[in-house]
Amino acid sequence: MGVTERYLSQIGTLTGDEMKCALYQLLVPRYFWTLWNSESSQKLASSVVNYLFCESASGDLAVFMAEQRGLLESKARELTRDDALCQTLTCAIYNFSYGRYIDSGGKVGLLFPPFIGFIRAIQEVASGRKPANFLNSFIEKVGTSSEPLLRLFAFGLYRPLPSTPDSKLMREEVAKFIHKTQTERLSSFDALEVVEVSGYIAAALVAFSGSRHVTTADTGQFAFEDPVAMLGAGFEPKEDILTRSLVPIASEFVTDELFPAAFRSAIAFICYYVYVVIRRKIKDPDNRYSNQLQSCVAKLCAGKFGFSSEPATVFDTIQRLIPRFFEKPWINSTCAASDDCLGKILSDLSVEVGNSNRYGFVVGSQKQPIGCAAPFLQALMRLTDVFSRVQEKSPVGVA
Repeated sequence: MGVTERYLSQIGTLTGDEMKCALYQLLVPRYFWTLWNSESSQKLASSVVNYLFCESASGDLAVFMAEQRGLLESKARELTRDDALCQTLTCAIYNFSYGRYIDSGGKVGLLFPPFIGFIRAIQEVASGRKPANFLNSFIEKVGTSSEPLLRLFAFGLYRPLPSTPDSKLMREEVAKFIHKTQTERLSSFDALEVVEVSGYIAAALVAFSGSRHVTTADTGQFAFEDPVAMLGAGFEPKEDILTRSLVPIASEFVTDELFPAAFRSAIAFICYYVYVVIRRKIKDPDNRYSNQLQSCVAKLCAGKFGFSSEPATVFDTIQRLIPRFFEKPWINSTCAASDDCLGKILSDLSVEVGNSNRYGFVVGSQKQPIGCAAPFLQALMRLTDVFSRVQEKSPVGVA
């Protein structure tokens, strides 16, 4: 392999790897809202990246890609709305595909390299100047290295390139995009943790709730040790509350009328909790990381479950809700939901949704684990573990 071929091979691999990583980091948060599970979101994002780059997978991921071909095609088409991403993806896959062409024994040539001929042919077809079958003879000359670019073209993701693209400039375009989206991409993963745990808590509150019409004889009690006590107070519990798993799934409860308010309260509380964990565990004297994290949470939540569609307004809403948790223990170890943060969330929710209903909640106790206190505590333990180590993995310059 000559010097030129070696350079094209190496820059193709580097550009491809950089773009795969950036695309994956962009897609995971986008897929979260339909799946409500970060592992599932990561699996789908990995599959979409592999699909666009015509890369194979192994194990469970290979099975998933084979079984979900239609889903992957649908997710690929969704990307057409992001023009900047499509342009960058075209630059990256050009370098990646040219590298594959070289690695498979393709030659650069002095006058008219076959791969450049293929690129120009795609441009002709994309512009409408030539029919699709015009590509056939060029595809024969470059072989399977043409597949990623043809896939982009098939799904409307291909964007025009120069007549003779410069691989160095193509990588520079990818580098600019990666730099521009760095904060969004890397902060989104920590923000996604906040959103996922908030959804988990909200689901737990809904799962162990009950409702009744407001009466003049209302005692104001909203937290109960067990379902029997809540029934005795006149609240109608969820049908399966006695057999409810202690690991509720958010997607099962998102349509419940109580979920949006529970989710908003959980988001504000978790943002405050994470802020305290970070202050205790790492050096963040100017709250730079916490503010950036909450800004990213606001972007993810904009337009969701009663939050404004404007991220700045969502951020302000979170800041307005946080003070209600000041000077309260996270959870009362002897009597959960009694003068603690969990109790404040439940108290607000008990009267927040609608005017005709009041809500009660099974909290549980040390003797009786059925209730929302156990998943609430599990969520806090998970967040403590994740954000106690944030300095080790944070790319945003926590000093």
